[in-house]
Amino acid sequence: MRKQMNYIAVTWELWSLVNKVINIHGLLRTQLDICYEHIEAKVHEKLMQLFKETHEDNQKVLGTLLSLKDDLPLWDGFTQGQFGVDALRNKIVILFISNLDISLEHLLLIMQQTYDHPHEEERSYEIVWIPIPNHIHSWDFGQQKAFYQIASSSPWYSICQPWLLSLAVVYYITEEWHFKGEPLMVVLDQQGRIICPNAIDMVLIWGDMAYPFSNSREEQLWENASWTLELMMDNIDPVMSMWIKEGRTICLYGSSNLEWIREFTNMIKNITSSGVSLEMIYVGHSNLGGHVGDIISAIAQEKLSGYLSQTKMQFFWIRLKRMISSKSRLGKDIQNDLIMKEVTSLLSLDTREKGWVVMGEGSSIDTITLHGRKLLECLALFQIWGDHIEKLGFLGAIRKALDPLPYVEHCNQFRIIPHADDSKEGAVICEECKRAMSKHILYQCRVTG
Repeated sequence: MRKQMNYIAVTWELWSLVNKVINIHGLLRTQLDICYEHIEAKVHEKLMQLFKETHEDNQKVLGTLLSLKDDLPLWDGFTQGQFGVDALRNKIVILFISNLDISLEHLLLIMQQTYDHPHEEERSYEIVWIPIPNHIHSWDFGQQKAFYQIASSSPWYSICQPWLLSLAVVYYITEEWHFKGEPLMVVLDQQGRIICPNAIDMVLIWGDMAYPFSNSREEQLWENASWTLELMMDNIDPVMSMWIKEGRTICLYGSSNLEWIREFTNMIKNITSSGVSLEMIYVGHSNLGGHVGDIISAIAQEKLSGYLSQTKMQFFWIRLKRMISSKSRLGKDIQNDLIMKEVTSLLSLDTREKGWVVMGEGSSIDTITLHGRKLLECLALFQIWGDHIEKLGFLGAIRKALDPLPYVEHCNQFRIIPHADDSKEGAVICEECKRAMSKHILYQCRVTG
């Protein structure tokens, strides 16, 4: 009996000790959580203060954002090596923030627009990818694997272990920079100041031409831009870029209706058989689905026209949609901005018409957008309006056939086009009244002093 009592007493004592340890552990855990919260609050407060101050370089800002828990926080996908934030000293830094579900097309377009850029030798700017998963408190094995696959195949820097990022940094990005899951590009100058809160539109539209990726640079680019085939295509396709530089007449068309495509391309072939030089390129449509591959196969097999690859089609439509986003952010609308009006119209036509066409000549601002049955009816009457091509050019002849120009009493618009010996500039169309402009020669004396 005594042994049994001793056993019970020992057991009870052990149970009491276990409970005490559990209670102590809970208290310590609570205190530790409070410490962590205090530390995170301090980091958040420090970030708020850092972006208000002026710094000699970007190291303090980047160190707080990226390397609180890792001395070598950067992984360079190009060299496959680890680096500290010192690698970003004296550089424009684009913080590319996204979740792990970002589309492959967006990644490829960013690579194309920024990787092979003219600043490459100077390396005057760098991109740092900061992936933030939908559930910021947990990184599972699948997410880590997806991260490593993207980071190892990308030419820019990535955070080596993004799951080690301070929660205060993540909260700062979501709250102060308004990251809600859509890709974001925050641009910091060489002193760590934010010069653009989101340059993603700028990068996807203009690529490295947007350097140094500031708000003022975006406005400047749009001020100098016109609605041309060159703007629509950028450098998406090398052959197209060559045709634009050569001043060729190019026809971009889109449709999800194969019968309409066959009818349209056959009409264009009848026109080119008469000696008219015209290039046709199929660019798909804005809602690219699996059937686009079938259409491309039919176009290739039947030799109906040229076409972009599906990846380049994605690039084409992403850029157009980003133009709308960029213009909207700058306060533009279809009432006061021609490019906004043209892009909006094109995206609208693509969703409600059987097919559409944009025709232009090289980098000229003279373009025509046609669609559906009206387009086919006009092409069917080529024998009637084709005689005007020699005098008015192909686009001018179509415009005259479609809709006689409204009466204009006076128009005094002018354009100064620098002369080049190898220039192939044809008739220049007035952007205001859409008539052919008369040609004059201007001599300018450059003697100074």
